[in-house]
Amino acid sequence: MNLRNYWLKLANGENVLVIYKTNYYKMVKLPNNIKRKNIKLVELNNQENVKGLLLASQSNDSYELLENKVKKKNLREVILNYNKNFTKFDNYLEIYEDMREDNKVIKLRKLYII
Repeated sequence: MNLRNYWLKLANGENVLVIYKTNYYKMVKLPNNIKRKNIKLVELNNQENVKGLLLASQSNDSYELLENKVKKKNLREVILNYNKNFTKFDNYLEIYEDMREDNKVIKLRKLYII
């Protein structure tokens, strides 16, 4: 799979690329429901063996920015150097713990986006 295909899978909002401390990475399908999606992202963020979570915006400009930034580097190198190629996502996610209506605001320290 090439960089554009990975970006498209992330940009559709249905997947997150999980990077593990062992330098293994895989695409993880996210739930369709926004609350469940956020809960899944928090769960992944809190796993000890996860070092990064990658998402992408749907803008084609973001892909072009990434492509220009990484030039001709191979896909594995781009992914494993995510902290150089992606931007740290410093916003807070508002999730609903246990699907109740009491809001809980959580910062995902491992989340990066392009």
